[in-house]
Amino acid sequence: KRGKSSLINAIAGSRVLADEGSDVEMRFPVHVRYGAQHRAYALGDDAGWNAIAPDDALDAATRTPVLIETPWTLPRQLVLVHTPAFDSGSPLAGEIVRAAASAASEILALFSRQLSDRELELYGGVAQYGKPMTFVHTMADHEDAAERRNVVMLADRYLRERAIVPQRIFTTSTAEYREAVDTGRAPAGWNELLALRSTLEAHAEEHMARLDRAERERAEAARLREAGRPARSSDRPSILQRLFGRR
Repeated sequence: KRGKSSLINAIAGSRVLADEGSDVEMRFPVHVRYGAQHRAYALGDDAGWNAIAPDDALDAATRTPVLIETPWTLPRQLVLVHTPAFDSGSPLAGEIVRAAASAASEILALFSRQLSDRELELYGGVAQYGKPMTFVHTMADHEDAAERRNVVMLADRYLRERAIVPQRIFTTSTAEYREAVDTGRAPAGWNELLALRSTLEAHAEEHMARLDRAERERAEAARLREAGRPARSSDRPSILQRLFGRR
């Protein structure tokens, strides 16, 4: 495991995904977004989201996609998508990962210790979508400072050899972060989890600003087209109509 659930929990600021440390393997994506209350839904056979108990979300995600709402402080438009591990053995896992990547505005890719050839192959395909890609080296509390630097350096080299240009490679540990929160101290200097959270928040706000700007530009272009459109011939009164009026 690469620590996706524990990372989403740390980013969200609460335990929204209960599979952290569990032997249960999610086989379908879990969408996490803002909600006034902590709620969970499972995609039903009728293609509708049916409310379920939050504690049942993990079990439901072994059979169908799940949506979790949580009252976080991140931008309300932000949606985090937890995809199943592409190498979990599920025949749909790779397809789900690629579908989620094609629909996302940004891709957050996790790895521990080192990127494998299978991971590099997958990310090479995902990079073809042209989406910004950020990488996160997780569980880094098991390494010393030199090892952490070496992992990031090698990951950057391997990615660029595959023509994958990461926006940034973050080094994190959710275990060290939780310990820091529980003891009232700041996370270790090497632990970039808070920087990652701030980056996701900023990128979400920038993305929504771009969408708002594009919508305003689209509306203005439509208005200008309408204003500059000549009247249709049937709308233009003829000389006789102007002289004698319309019948």
